[in-house]
Amino acid sequence: MLQHCGTLICVVLHGRHLTLKRTHDTQDPVAEVRIDGTRLRTLPDRRGGSAPLWDEQMQFEIVDDGTSPHTLELVCYATDKEPDYIGRTAIDLTPALTQRQYDRWLSLTHQGQCTGHVYVELTYYPLPQPLVIASPASASPTPPTPSHQHVAHDTMDAVDATQALASPSPVKMRSVTAPTYASSPPPAQPRRLPPPPHTSIPTPPKSSPRFVAPIPGTP
Repeated sequence: MLQHCGTLICVVLHGRHLTLKRTHDTQDPVAEVRIDGTRLRTLPDRRGGSAPLWDEQMQFEIVDDGTSPHTLELVCYATDKEPDYIGRTAIDLTPALTQRQYDRWLSLTHQGQCTGHVYVELTYYPLPQPLVIASPASASPTPPTPSHQHVAHDTMDAVDATQALASPSPVKMRSVTAPTYASSPPPAQPRRLPPPPHTSIPTPPKSSPRFVAPIPGTP
C-alpha cells in the first residue's frame, strides 16, 4: 500500500568542469532529476559551456511502498534539442530524508570517467504525524464495584438522613425569667420640670426735650 510521506525540494544550482560535447559557445547544458519514476528537467543554460548556472527548484512527492529505498538520479546533457549525453550519478536519499537537509556536489561519470560535477540542495518536509487521542472509555478507568458491606452502610446512612429530614428534632426555645421584687414595685414618681429662668424687661431711658434753633429774622 502506497503511503504519502512528505515533499522533497531539490534545487539544481550550478555545474563545473562539465565535459564539452560541443564548442564552448554552443553547449547549452541541461540537468534532469529522476526520483521514484518522476522526471523533471531544468531549462538549458544558453552558452553555459562547462560551468552552467541553473538555480532551479523542483518538487517531488515522496511515496513509500515499503519495498525499496528512495534514490535520486541526476543526468546531464549538452543541449535540449539533440541531447548529447555528458554523464550521470545516483545517490541514496536516506540521509536527506533523515537529516531533512542535504547539500553537496555530485560527481557525474560516463564510461568510468568523471565528466563533471553538479551542486544540488535537498530539503525534505515530512507530513505531520496524526495525533493519537484516547477514547473516553479508555481514558477514564472504570470505578471498582462496591462490596455488599459498603452498600449496606451506604443504604443505612441514606435511610437515617431521610428520617432526619422527615421528622426534624424540636427546637429548644430559650426561657426568659422576669425580674422579681420583694414587694410590689415602687410607684413611679412624677417628674418635676425646672422653673423657667427669671427674665426682666429693661426700662427704656427717658428722652430729653429736643432743642430747636430759632429761624433768623423772626422776633
